[in-house]
Amino acid sequence: MRPDLRSGRPPSESVARPNIPALTGLRYLAAVHVVLTHTSAFAREWPVPIRHILDRGFVGVSLFFILSGFILAYTYLDTAGQTLRGNKKDFWVSRFARIYPLYVVGLLVAAPIFVHVIRTGLVSHPDALQALILTPMMLQAWSPTAALAWNSPAWSLSAEVFFYAMFPFVLGPLARIRGRKILWLMFGIWLVSLGLAASQAILMPDLLWQEFVIHVPATRIAEFIIGVLLGVGYVRFGWRPPSWSATASMIAIVAALALSPDFLPHSIISNALLVPLFCLLILGLTGMKGAPVRILSHPWFVVLGEASFAVYLLHIPLYRYYYNAGNSILPGFSESAGGILLFIVVVTSIAIAMYYFVEVPSRRVIRRSLLDKRHEPRSIHAR
Repeated sequence: MRPDLRSGRPPSESVARPNIPALTGLRYLAAVHVVLTHTSAFAREWPVPIRHILDRGFVGVSLFFILSGFILAYTYLDTAGQTLRGNKKDFWVSRFARIYPLYVVGLLVAAPIFVHVIRTGLVSHPDALQALILTPMMLQAWSPTAALAWNSPAWSLSAEVFFYAMFPFVLGPLARIRGRKILWLMFGIWLVSLGLAASQAILMPDLLWQEFVIHVPATRIAEFIIGVLLGVGYVRFGWRPPSWSATASMIAIVAALALSPDFLPHSIISNALLVPLFCLLILGLTGMKGAPVRILSHPWFVVLGEASFAVYLLHIPLYRYYYNAGNSILPGFSESAGGILLFIVVVTSIAIAMYYFVEVPSRRVIRRSLLDKRHEPRSIHAR
């Protein structure tokens, strides 16, 4: 029997909630936006609004955090809408199997670069030692000076690990909040996140405090909690926006990035500015109508979405190798518009291969070895 998500009724304990393919496709767009930010040196010649859009792909991390909370709540909220489906061990093993194998691959790919930046003094020895100890344990985001030292995109996975550790304990209390109180709580958490970023920019504008606010998991859990509350509202109370909301929110997000002034602090843009629009976008993509839903739900886009984790995690070291190789053959090509487009094709192809030949097999081995399958709902591949 197919669960009736439109009515808000949860599925039976033996039937998992269906995938929401458009949200999988959305992850690829967010990952490519991050890639463009880290590779688009050519954008300096472009008009300011286009440059702002390309330069601010870091907001994709905020979208990832909200989306992660939403999907986990959607997947793991039990049939009574009260607590975690299954047990904590199964949840944590499933999350570990999902992210850690490719995380290790990313560290190995980035290891020669990490050694190079230490030898050339770009990373101090104390910071390198911190990174060497903390990064394999996925704890580096707690140290602003070590967070980006070894494969910089991996810092967000360090934050996700903290969110995963907290999720089984916060899901129940959050799921028992009723009605409009959820909206008020989401609004309050967003204001706190916005206030924290603004306070840092005004009172402690130096780079170290900015890195603290942007990277430390305790400051970024606000976005994840908002995502969990969004998922609770969707599953328990049938939140369904109009069919045009996905298109409208996408247009608003692009406009906000293009028109946001240069003086707006990085921490505000990164942590809080677009949270309400991201929430509306996620809900809008859960529907059945609208061009964004149809495009992002296409099987090819879903495959790209499945590969987005590898795109995000591997793009920095791979681009470093691509840049060096490209410049040795055709100077300047690697940072041209054509060179960036070719790199996106290359990194996407590698990411698809990594998904099918590393992520999926290693996940199965870990789950087969450690997971109690009687309690594990079918995953929809939340990060």
